[in-house]
Amino acid sequence: MAAALLAVMGGGSSMAQDASLVKAEEHACISPSERFRIDQYHTTGGDIWDWEFWVSRKGGAPPVKLSTGARDPAMYGAGFSFHPSEKWLLRTQKTGSGDNVVVLYRITKQETFVRTDAGSTLDELAWAEFDRVYSLAGDATQRYHAGCGFLGWEPDGETLRLRLTAAHCGEAYRADWTVHYHLKTKKFFFASDDRAHNKRHGLIWKPRGKLAVSAHDDLRLLRAGDVVSVQFTSVGPEKHMLTVGQDGFVKVPYIGKVRAAGRTCRQLANLIRVEIEKQYFG
Repeated sequence: MAAALLAVMGGGSSMAQDASLVKAEEHACISPSERFRIDQYHTTGGDIWDWEFWVSRKGGAPPVKLSTGARDPAMYGAGFSFHPSEKWLLRTQKTGSGDNVVVLYRITKQETFVRTDAGSTLDELAWAEFDRVYSLAGDATQRYHAGCGFLGWEPDGETLRLRLTAAHCGEAYRADWTVHYHLKTKKFFFASDDRAHNKRHGLIWKPRGKLAVSAHDDLRLLRAGDVVSVQFTSVGPEKHMLTVGQDGFVKVPYIGKVRAAGRTCRQLANLIRVEIEKQYFG
């Protein structure tokens, strides 16, 4: 998805700061090298304060205001986290009781902050991926208090981890689900820690669709050198061509090596389905 210049920290100009705003010192965020500092200010009138986020840069340049959008209004203070490389900034913004949004910014060489979404916040993209792959027990439209939490930057420097939480109208439960996001490819994926977490806490989430496995002969037993086509319809239309190795195993996406030799394609499909459910849903 192409980056959109929806919220940019200007390169050299700054807006006039309202002198009536109160600075919330406890909410200040400083980047690892101290090159950037984010200060948060709020109004004092009314039941709900309006907040502003101002970014200062090392070297004495005037502070500039980090703009917000209609989807992520600054009605509360926000949580900020700089990537260790200082190439990314993540903002977690509370928007109501039990609800929040997550906005990801890319920090350019010119020290401007560019939103990486094109009309959707990162939490919206994460929930869209969730709804594409999973369905909530019952009516998914009844999901409320939907939150997205930031769990941290991963050591590889290219991924971050998110936690989605939600309750369901009419049901006495809350559940949570974790996923990783790759900063460069803008793709969501499940790592081993996600699978372990979702086993314990995400058992109410059910996969959409079915696993489709096709081959030329459902009666013949597979052997080394045979090729089968596997499609995970809950994930997308992509078909995976898997070759049975000399050891009798095929390497299946999402679950790893599975013995195929000596089984029919239907038996292999059932085995893969069982392993998917076991690893992801307990």
